[in-house]
Amino acid sequence: MANASRLDELRPEPADRQGDTPGADHAPVPRPAVRWKTRVLLPGAILLSAAALLAYSAGDVLRPSAAVDVLPVVVRSSARGVSGGSVLAQGPGWVEPDPFAVSVPALADGVVSEMLVLEGQSVRAGQVVARLIADDARLALKGAEAELALRQADLAEAEVAAGLAADRTAKTLSISDKLAGAPEAAALATARLDLENFPSQLAARQARLAELEADLAAKRAAAKSGLISTVPVRLLEARVEAQQAEIASLGIQEKILTARLRRLEVQVAANLAKAKASQAAAQAARDEAGLRLDRMDVRAPVAGVVLARHAEPGTVVTAAGPAARPLLQLYDPRRLQVRVDVALSAAAQVGVGQEARIVVDVLPDEVFKGKVLRVVHEADIQRNTLQFKVSVEAPSPLLKPEMLARVQFLSPRRQVQGAAAVERVFAPVRAVGSEAGRKITVWVADLSNNVARRRQVTLGTVALGDLIEVSSGLNAGDRIIVSPTDALADGQRIRLKGEPSHGSH
Repeated sequence: MANASRLDELRPEPADRQGDTPGADHAPVPRPAVRWKTRVLLPGAILLSAAALLAYSAGDVLRPSAAVDVLPVVVRSSARGVSGGSVLAQGPGWVEPDPFAVSVPALADGVVSEMLVLEGQSVRAGQVVARLIADDARLALKGAEAELALRQADLAEAEVAAGLAADRTAKTLSISDKLAGAPEAAALATARLDLENFPSQLAARQARLAELEADLAAKRAAAKSGLISTVPVRLLEARVEAQQAEIASLGIQEKILTARLRRLEVQVAANLAKAKASQAAAQAARDEAGLRLDRMDVRAPVAGVVLARHAEPGTVVTAAGPAARPLLQLYDPRRLQVRVDVALSAAAQVGVGQEARIVVDVLPDEVFKGKVLRVVHEADIQRNTLQFKVSVEAPSPLLKPEMLARVQFLSPRRQVQGAAAVERVFAPVRAVGSEAGRKITVWVADLSNNVARRRQVTLGTVALGDLIEVSSGLNAGDRIIVSPTDALADGQRIRLKGEPSHGSH
């Protein structure tokens, strides 16, 4: 109760009880001041700042970026004296034949009857490595030989006919010649004989005509004197006219016989040409059949070791077409190379002719010397690598194709004498071209800000494999954009191909 009394004392009195006099002046309670700077301006500024920060952070998502391929520029030293040999780049790879495996195909269609070699076996050049079923090839050869014999007989007959036709001294043909089968030659000789007899026949007809004309003249004189009648004269005149007509027909007959002789000569020559062509065709068919029979034995084109076998007895093989495939693959164990995957970021450090060290997983304690042979001019965009072919000097007999290896690419040996080596900037020819002294525009990837920048560069005159010197415009560590699109702009955001775009999940 004491506490309740104390609370009543502390409680303020109502307005109508504050004072004894009604209407007395009392001061009103002041309203608190409006603090708009802290309650409106400050929260608004905070919200605007947060929105601006959010918009800036989301810029990579809102603004699209272009996917590009890049190649780095490299710095190489050039001076006198021998120096170098440090590892510039390295990569994994695998052993393979140099330059490639040799396929041993079937050169004729058929069915495999025997496989005479196995994987890993050494073979000599020309050694029979497989056999095909050869029964049909033997029968085809016998048929071709019979056809050739027939055509050779036809040719011999045509040559006999041509020889007889060419003998212009022959007047008659023996029975054996006719039985030999030379009807054109017989007809030709007969026509030639008749033509040769024409002068004597014509002379006899003309002599007989002269006699008749002399007799006719005598009888005409006797008839004119009245010694004989005119009847004998008329009969003799008819005989003279008949003789004259016979002489004229002999001239026409001579022309016909001459034309026939020319035709027969052409026919004999044509028959000889046909016989020769038929004999040549039969000879070719016989040789083809013999070649097919010989190809029933499949031979190794080169010496080597069997790398793979793709057929077994009973396999149907074809020499050409989509279904054709080799029976074997060979390789030379003295010529091996390593196919190496080098990261694109280090690919510019490697060039043709560069020395390398090779370590194979199965022979970890042995280091092989190598040299870069060539570059496979197509990068693997998924793995972000470029492949190089590296020869293996003096390979061990224990090295086999498909063995895993690791290759270290060494810096080129340079001459150093007196002055320090001069550092030069080189760029891939693929990105800048190879025209020395030319000024060009390239695009450089600014990977710190992920944007593209335009650069003017000048090419130098020194070339190292697939690299060319850049005398101005590029610095060590720059990355050149390869094959930029026409839509690329200075300051445009970019990303490397194979990397996910910002904001993707």
